[in-house]
Amino acid sequence: MSYGLLAVLPYLLVNESRISDIEEKLSKIEYKLRLPYPFVIVYREDEYAVAVDGKTKEVIARSTDHTRVIQKAIDSIDGGTIYIARGTYRLTSKITIPATSIYKIVGTGAEAVHHEPSYGTVIEIDDDIGFEFNANGDWNKSVMFLDLVLKGVYATRPVAIHYIDSFGLHLERVTIYNADILIESVNYWCEGVTLRDVKIKTGKIEYRKTGGTGSWGYARFDNVFITPPNNEEALLVNGGSLYRTFLHMFIDMRGSNVKGIRTINDGAFRDIWGYIVTDAVESGNYLFYFESGGNIYNDIRVPNQLSSDHIYVGNWADGVKLAGIYRTDRPMRIIKSVGVGVNDMYGDPVVLGDLAKRLPFYIEISVSGVASGETVTVRIEAVYNPDNVRFIEKSFTADGNAELTPAEIASLAIAGWDINPLKIQAMAKSDQASTSASVSIEVAWL
Repeated sequence: MSYGLLAVLPYLLVNESRISDIEEKLSKIEYKLRLPYPFVIVYREDEYAVAVDGKTKEVIARSTDHTRVIQKAIDSIDGGTIYIARGTYRLTSKITIPATSIYKIVGTGAEAVHHEPSYGTVIEIDDDIGFEFNANGDWNKSVMFLDLVLKGVYATRPVAIHYIDSFGLHLERVTIYNADILIESVNYWCEGVTLRDVKIKTGKIEYRKTGGTGSWGYARFDNVFITPPNNEEALLVNGGSLYRTFLHMFIDMRGSNVKGIRTINDGAFRDIWGYIVTDAVESGNYLFYFESGGNIYNDIRVPNQLSSDHIYVGNWADGVKLAGIYRTDRPMRIIKSVGVGVNDMYGDPVVLGDLAKRLPFYIEISVSGVASGETVTVRIEAVYNPDNVRFIEKSFTADGNAELTPAEIASLAIAGWDINPLKIQAMAKSDQASTSASVSIEVAWL
């Protein structure tokens, strides 16, 4: 749904010509939420980024230096929301978020096509660090990142978010390409991290103790998908202790010399529970790789087909190895073929997997055999009852793949994720009288 500026910003009796000019530009922005004060809107205007105060409608900054505009937007309010509208923004130096209050950095989500962001709010990081926050141990200060794509384009893989001595980092519906998340204890602890519907492609999460207590407790990872780089790991505990944490993760282990979860430099991994799912593990890769100790105190479930040689290696506290690690027959990924109807009529629906009554966290559509001038449309449905069907449609005019983002999958839900659908199904159609196109859908659940 689109909202004009007047639907989001209360009308103020100030310079009407200036208001009209700003409203004309901002009316093209689609707002996903009604923002409370204080907030700042950042949007693209040709090669410029522009920041506008949500209350006064004053232009805070306008420049081709997108870093400067976003930094000024953040600095202009003492806590609140920075809404970054659809478009691509490039950071050429670090954004420092002041440790004065609670900030929300909010975008418009993104659509991943061929595993690259092409739509929504995309922030390209052309420096060694994208966003940095240091609360110096004050638990009343924190940052949330919502509905964003953070993409590393620096010469070496950058840190997208550097969170230092702070509590309560929160990421939701965030996709990170070629960049890392670094949570660092310098003088204090860093607890209460929440990641929900987060995807990291060619990157990792690192907890690093360079001083302080190195206490990483009370974290929660819900529907977190990580593809670690070759010769690295998905989750690294580099000193300190990650404890009393719930992990609901999918780790792509198809790379070379990949470690799923790793501890080094006296890092510890204890009192952990949840589900950790992975692809078939290649030779030399390990789901758990504990160089400095670990203890699965609570219930961690891993895929049934993994051999012990691929689950763990290294030192385990108190001699505990597989105690606390349970195998599950729940599927990792399945691939379903979907028949393609003709004459712009959908073919028969195909139910996606045995866990169809739960929303998957990963859906990728592959289409091949599309003829010149043909359009093939694929529809994914979450059926709650005959009168309440949520769906997503993707159209293809050529062979290709489309991976649904966490935000798109979440759009299939009712009341957040509280109500499960009766079934998840897929169907496809061609606008031609005959077709040679074929459709397959890859789905993963945790």
